[in-house]
Amino acid sequence: MGIIIDYIVKYQNFFVSSYLFQKNFPDLIEKGVLIKPLLDSEVFSFSFDLDEWPTSHFNPDELIRPFNVNIFQIRKHYSTIFPEEEFEPMDSIEDNSADKKSFDSSKIYKIKYSINLLPSLGTHIFYNYNPYTKKYTKELHNEGVNIPGLFCDSDQLEIFDCETLQELIEFKWNEFGMPLHLFGIIIHFCYIVILFLYTNLIYLQGLEEGNVHNPYSIYLLAGIIYPALYEII
Repeated sequence: MGIIIDYIVKYQNFFVSSYLFQKNFPDLIEKGVLIKPLLDSEVFSFSFDLDEWPTSHFNPDELIRPFNVNIFQIRKHYSTIFPEEEFEPMDSIEDNSADKKSFDSSKIYKIKYSINLLPSLGTHIFYNYNPYTKKYTKELHNEGVNIPGLFCDSDQLEIFDCETLQELIEFKWNEFGMPLHLFGIIIHFCYIVILFLYTNLIYLQGLEEGNVHNPYSIYLLAGIIYPALYEII
């Protein structure tokens, strides 16, 4: 299998070859086939340039955005992927607008667009466009395939040096991991504050003033609901 991958990387180094691995990529990882050359190639990550998309802009930010529609239809989806006003093409931004004033208009940056196809190998939602009804239908592809989990269980530690995998991890963290853990931090912080107040009320003020109405016991009960659900789910 390694010989086939080397041949694809050398002679078929294009995103079309990624469709060869849509169903068998998890098997390659589980069987220990070396996949680093595949991740370093342009099979799962490639750059593109479209006339409908702006080629330069005042905004120098680097962004990773999801796209769940067929990549052959990406030509008309610039405003869908970047709906914010700050990412409008320069010719459509007025000179006195706040977006243009927030950047140095004397510096214009060339834009590089690239597509990372690694998320398509795992469980993901795909919006299939019907040209007859002109509507999108939601479909679940590769159900039960956890691509980040497969990479974590792999013994090939060198694959984490691949830019394609690093982009996938960054996207997963920004979109799902960080908001979840940030919410958990806030819940635990509130729980600790309530625990301090409860201890002060019961064991300090309570000893001096006798029985005191205690509303914090209910808050403590509510505070342990989230950690319990987190462990169960």
